[in-house]
Amino acid sequence: MSDIVIKMIQDATFEVSGTNKLSGRSGMKFNIYLSAMKDVVIMNENGRIIITYNNHDEHVEAKNIKDIVGFLEACKAEVSFDEATQNLLDRQQEFESASVNRVESLRAIKLNKGSIQPNFEKFCAFCDKNLVITLRDYQYRSAFLLSIGEGGFDFSVPGAGKTIITYAAYAYLKQNAVVDNIFVIGPGSAYNAWYDEYQTCFGRTPEFENLASETTKDCCLYLGASKQHHKEITFINIEKIRMLRREISGFLTEKRTMLIIDEGHKIKNPNAAATEAALEIAKHAASRIILTGTPMPNGYEDLYSLTEALSPYKQILPYKYNQLKSMTNNGASDVEMTRIHESLDPHYSRISKKYLIAKGELLPYEIDFVRCEMNEGQQELYDRLNDFCGKLSDDIDEDFLMNLKKAILIRKMQISANPSLLKNSIISSMDELKEEYVEYADKDGSKINILAKADRELSQQFSESKIVKLINMFERGAIETNKNRTATELTYKLVMEGKKVLVWDIFVKNMDVLKSMIETRIGKPIELINGTVSGDDRQQAIKRFREDDSMVLLANPATLAESISLHRVCQNAIYVNRNFNAAQFIQSKDRIHRINMPEGTTAHYYFIENEDSIDAAISERLDIKETRMLKILDADDISIGGAEMEDTNIMSDQDVVQTYMR
Repeated sequence: MSDIVIKMIQDATFEVSGTNKLSGRSGMKFNIYLSAMKDVVIMNENGRIIITYNNHDEHVEAKNIKDIVGFLEACKAEVSFDEATQNLLDRQQEFESASVNRVESLRAIKLNKGSIQPNFEKFCAFCDKNLVITLRDYQYRSAFLLSIGEGGFDFSVPGAGKTIITYAAYAYLKQNAVVDNIFVIGPGSAYNAWYDEYQTCFGRTPEFENLASETTKDCCLYLGASKQHHKEITFINIEKIRMLRREISGFLTEKRTMLIIDEGHKIKNPNAAATEAALEIAKHAASRIILTGTPMPNGYEDLYSLTEALSPYKQILPYKYNQLKSMTNNGASDVEMTRIHESLDPHYSRISKKYLIAKGELLPYEIDFVRCEMNEGQQELYDRLNDFCGKLSDDIDEDFLMNLKKAILIRKMQISANPSLLKNSIISSMDELKEEYVEYADKDGSKINILAKADRELSQQFSESKIVKLINMFERGAIETNKNRTATELTYKLVMEGKKVLVWDIFVKNMDVLKSMIETRIGKPIELINGTVSGDDRQQAIKRFREDDSMVLLANPATLAESISLHRVCQNAIYVNRNFNAAQFIQSKDRIHRINMPEGTTAHYYFIENEDSIDAAISERLDIKETRMLKILDADDISIGGAEMEDTNIMSDQDVVQTYMR
């Protein structure tokens, strides 16, 4: 029997003496065990091992010492401790007991057990007194869950009030001196929701710092400034955190901060730089809340980084990343699925859109398809493309053929919208396409070249002088498309009824044409938001549309689909031109279909489509994708799926194959 002593030399540094008494095989295993430990410095001096923890978190240090003790006892060693180490281990035991109690409390919340009722009623009374908004019953429960212990997940669908729920939990934790401020990591456009919903919850303008609009240098200056210069709410876009992980970690360490990761599925890949930064930053927060409507877009492995971010010092899931990925690829057994759900269940709430409609919180939205016909000039151009499609040979290079078909589809979409768009390259015609190919440029520049080459070949179909003259007539405004006139008249009708209108289009140049036509028809300026409009100008346009007498907002989904709430002032949206991106389409619909709409109202969508054109094919493909995604978003429990919600591309290869001849 070996006699090993563990002694705390100083804070976070321990001496383990007597390990030379271990048998050779056990000693070898022990050295291998130590070498596998992370965030430590180990010195081995002939049976005297000095372990220094870099993390300086007593729960981590105590947990690792406890694990070392368990290993040594398995080797039949007798282990003793000095008083400081024993106290540390005692605190670890209290921490683990509290964690168990927290999990039981969370289970009680979700099961509506009576034992938790007094605390829940106290929480509800606090919210009623300190918020200027009255929460729904399900929002009370979700916020209460997030206020227990160190945070949690909200896996609710867009429009369910996740931001309001989070602010309610924050207010309660701040009142109880658990946190003092909030640090939000999310998509750049999410800034609006956090700013606006603070006012909704507390009735005052927040002390808010938006680092998403600042340079990296200015971000460093703010994060490194003294506490009195920091705001109550700090927001940063997820793309910046990998460059500022050290500065953000230091910022969180200085104060009791609630860390919020909005659109948490964006940190699902554990090897991505943004994920590594988020996991490091999360260690320094006092409380952590992670929001996403699609926690498992690709598989069980997507949960790994989410749970690591929520609980850096205690493993929630009983499986490692590779095990979870294997379950996705090979199928999880009933036992494995049960263990995953039981482990995760206490830590999250979920509100589906189906639930909101069943509860009467949302009325089902209404849809009108508005049909029109291409004029003679458009039809001539469209027929020319169809003739070209009929002559394509499958013998040409596969990549080139796919890009040629893609170019054909985009040109058909342009003809249906406004033939003047044929004068410019397809890559420059849509914000979505620009973003898609900027991403590809970093990975494989040849993809841009292939599409550009395909587009050049296709442009020869429009090089005849009579075709050029026809296109120029559309560009000069000598010919207006029926689709644009229909959109203009419908907008005028709704405005005359006193209704604000959100008009969606995917083509930047056609948006300029529509803006002029609508302004002329209604006799006043309208708001325009697309990739050419700066961030400050966007905010002012949104503010005028929400708060002033500005009646029309013309936008494209690539710029405005996410994180903007317009449902309180606008319930009508006109879709003039759409592409195949179902994620942006669903998100754009959610801008005006959310809880807290004016009583008795719902969203009304108008889809303008040309007869016998690519418009019908796009509508069919979007319907298929939306139905597939809503099965995930409407499910009462989490399930695998929803990857298309992350897809930023305007069309897939399957979209191309199934529709280019339409």
